[in-house]
Amino acid sequence: MATLDDILTAQKNGVVAINTLNQTWLLYIRRQHGSSVSPCLNAKSIVATGKGFAVNCNVISAGTTVGYLYDADALESLSDSARLIAIMKDEGSYRVDCQFTKGLVFVPGTDQSATITYSLD
Repeated sequence: MATLDDILTAQKNGVVAINTLNQTWLLYIRRQHGSSVSPCLNAKSIVATGKGFAVNCNVISAGTTVGYLYDADALESLSDSARLIAIMKDEGSYRVDCQFTKGLVFVPGTDQSATITYSLD
């Protein structure tokens, strides 16, 4: 027959499992939907600093050239190797799904404006 200690241990294990499942679900939601949205950007801008996940880019105003998202924490000396994704010049919503480690910098194309959806770790 189970003792009171066995019952309490089983209950504790259940609580730990539920908390772990909840944390996994929250990470999934942040990765799929983001937790923050930038304002509408039409100039080279630092969107976020630190580690995180870029989820989506909504091009509000079409440009004549493509824009780029960079894994960087400063606006100066952005290298091609730090590019995460090219942002299409046409209006629309574009899935990004890229992890960044330093920060997120948006460089719009000519006459382009967009919002970036992301989450920080």
